[in-house]
Amino acid sequence: MTNTLGGWANIILKGRNEMALPKGYTKKTLLVAVEALNAATGSELKVASKSAQIIVDTVADALAEIAVVEVAQFDTKMLDTFSAFGILEGMAELSDEAATAISSRTGTTVWAKSTVTLPKVKDQKKNKKDKKMGKKDKGDKAAKGKPGIAQKAESADGLGIIASIPDFIQKAKKKGITYGKLLKALQDKFPDRDPEALGKTLRVQVGTKNPPLRVEKDRKVRIDFKGEKIEDRTFIFVGEASEEQVAEWKDAAKKAKDARAAKKAEKEAPAETAVEETEEVETEVETKKDKKDKKKKKKKGKKSKK
Repeated sequence: MTNTLGGWANIILKGRNEMALPKGYTKKTLLVAVEALNAATGSELKVASKSAQIIVDTVADALAEIAVVEVAQFDTKMLDTFSAFGILEGMAELSDEAATAISSRTGTTVWAKSTVTLPKVKDQKKNKKDKKMGKKDKGDKAAKGKPGIAQKAESADGLGIIASIPDFIQKAKKKGITYGKLLKALQDKFPDRDPEALGKTLRVQVGTKNPPLRVEKDRKVRIDFKGEKIEDRTFIFVGEASEEQVAEWKDAAKKAKDARAAKKAEKEAPAETAVEETEEVETEVETKKDKKDKKKKKKKGKKSKK
């Protein structure tokens, strides 16, 4: 029996070690940094209910889709936190806390599977100076490449996973590209990535039932598709999305979000009313009981007098 309990204890401890966070950091600290990233980029990374490892990998993928010269301009505290989780490297000045977290990393510490490398310290300082002067950095423009498609220094052409989706579709020209071929192209381009994870990413980006597709909104491009089921679809690149179209998508997304919030509020309201009604019924029952008790006491008093 003792051996069995000891075995279970070892399994539990091993599981805890596999989920260990970098020294001095909590999941809450990581979520605060994600909120800062959402605010800085206008993205909507929803990771609150996810595990720390999933959050870290999601952030790494999101940052990888942004030109590194832009990433270097983000809030220092946020970048410091991402560095502590192995998402970033090359920070000009790391805090003592982040440096300690990095140096104390073990094989069981939650750590990003891919890392975004920032420009050299001199380049970072130069970019900050240009930003203050209101100038647009030339390196930024070169890093972005094609308008409307984000870049990532992960593959030979500098495009990341999500940015490669519209790129492959565009290269297929008028004949378009099927979902199967698109998935195969991504798997061939990123052999180090989990094929199942790539499939999930692609489904999220092009699996929307009705237009616009998620990839259209994320990359600000226009894509037509034929086929109801995602496996039967063929995608055709139309071009860049206009500013009016992007504004229309954002407005529609906001309305949908407000509608969901209103629906949620409606569902919660009846529940609150039901609680109030229950409390009223309980009070009424207690009042009747009190009256009966008083009557009994009166009867007992009359009998004692006799």
